[in-house]
Amino acid sequence: MKHVLLWAILAAGAGFSSTAALSRFEKVTERFYYLKSGEGAANVGALVTEDGVLLVDTPSAKDVPVSLEALKRLTPRPVRWVISTHEHEDHTGGNSYFLEHNAAVIGSRQPLRPGEAETANDKGSPRKSPLLAFGREMRLFPGGIEVRVMAVEHPAHTAADVIVLIPSERVLQIGDLFMAGSYPEIDMVGGGSPLGWFDAMKRVIEAVPLAKPAIPQPKPGTSAAPEEEKTLEELVAVIPGHGPASNLREVKDLLESAQRLRNEAGRAISAKRTRDAFLTSVSLTPSFSARKNLDLFAAQLYEVLSHKK
Repeated sequence: MKHVLLWAILAAGAGFSSTAALSRFEKVTERFYYLKSGEGAANVGALVTEDGVLLVDTPSAKDVPVSLEALKRLTPRPVRWVISTHEHEDHTGGNSYFLEHNAAVIGSRQPLRPGEAETANDKGSPRKSPLLAFGREMRLFPGGIEVRVMAVEHPAHTAADVIVLIPSERVLQIGDLFMAGSYPEIDMVGGGSPLGWFDAMKRVIEAVPLAKPAIPQPKPGTSAAPEEEKTLEELVAVIPGHGPASNLREVKDLLESAQRLRNEAGRAISAKRTRDAFLTSVSLTPSFSARKNLDLFAAQLYEVLSHKK
């Protein structure tokens, strides 16, 4: 009986911990916050304005209530806009709720390929088209704050990825194009492309304006040592689809590392080395193996580059 009771307490504690992880939005700037992803869901960004709240991606349907409670601790204003970074279920699970509560749901409409049915997966689930679709770029001004919503021109994580840039906040929410400490996950079944990802990321980085901010200096006569000055890239907060917030410098570092990996794959193919030999080689290279998802991304690069030869 004691063992049963102990198990019940531990199970309840685990459930409480899971809920607690979703119960607080992390502050990024004075106006922008994000909710760290729970199991089976993505990070949710929240821009809080006088006109209402703009969300970037939504929690899973089951987590909408606790997420709304967390949002109420920031503002009493309603969610008026939702932007989807792509159509995967873990990023759009709560879209239906917000549509039913009069929010505008915005995303890039992925065109159907020839012969493709209106389903998102092999289980026959309907594709979640956005209520408001746009082409290359659109701009919103909730509370007078400029929000740039940009469609990624090249197939990358999926065939239709979207990024959200808020220049005044120096915040970029990037969906699953990036995750700190990991090579990207490419949904090739959903039209994504490991090679297109490189072109997409270059365009994303180019789209972020960098300007030198005014950094306060210690007053004369004080003994306080000045904080180490951040680079311009480190001052731009990047909210990935999953995991902790990062910055633009780490996005650039990932792109550089992925480019070296791509070059290694090209050399391996030219030397007629097998895929397994290539994967073994890069897995033993610390600069590559330090990042997650190495095997899958490296295999995808090898396969795609092999077909280009």
